[in-house]
Amino acid sequence: MKGNDIQVMVKMVHKNKSALCLLYKDARYDQDALDKKYGQMNWQNEYRMVGDILICSISVWDQEKGLWVTKENAGNETQVGEDKGYASDAFKRAATNWGIGRELYRSPDVWINLNDNEIGSYNNKQGKEVLTCRQKFYVQNITFKNGSVNSLVICDSRNTPRFTWGDDTPIVEVPLDDDLAEMRAVAVEKVNATTKFDEAWKKKVLKGLPKYNEITLKRLLNETLKGE
Repeated sequence: MKGNDIQVMVKMVHKNKSALCLLYKDARYDQDALDKKYGQMNWQNEYRMVGDILICSISVWDQEKGLWVTKENAGNETQVGEDKGYASDAFKRAATNWGIGRELYRSPDVWINLNDNEIGSYNNKQGKEVLTCRQKFYVQNITFKNGSVNSLVICDSRNTPRFTWGDDTPIVEVPLDDDLAEMRAVAVEKVNATTKFDEAWKKKVLKGLPKYNEITLKRLLNETLKGE
């Protein structure tokens, strides 16, 4: 997987003028990867609705066993089963079960500081202001090691690097108040104690913890390490 195979999506913009970005692949990449790995005639996919949830199944022909092996996953909930976006989402998630693009789930949290002119806003149905990002980003370079992202450079539409990360990248400590310092200490303890993830994951998270902001720390504790 190369940089031009990966898209960058701004998931949210925080009031501190930083954007949380996610890395993702599109369904065409998955299709090409399945063709290359198993052959065009040796895999197939189908969809079905379970309530409001669209399920995609991807089956691969096992020549040795003489049968189709199927793995599946769900897209987002929707009332419209024909919606191409949901079908694509379900397909991509099912492809991840076959190991395609799984390494993107083991990438660092990408927070990019925004300039004032890169921030927009609108009011949602509840009248609450929602911040948006006017800037576009792309992956200039990415490398992988042991099934995880090893280095990453993200640029904006002017080709200016806005996020650089890697095993050899110096970690910049972010100032924390007492509450955040305590939260980070709890995070360190829980990461070391968890049995949900392997040692490589623990090492990578512990390396990045000094630069985690409040949102990322809460997400680590309340979502990733929930119940630990």
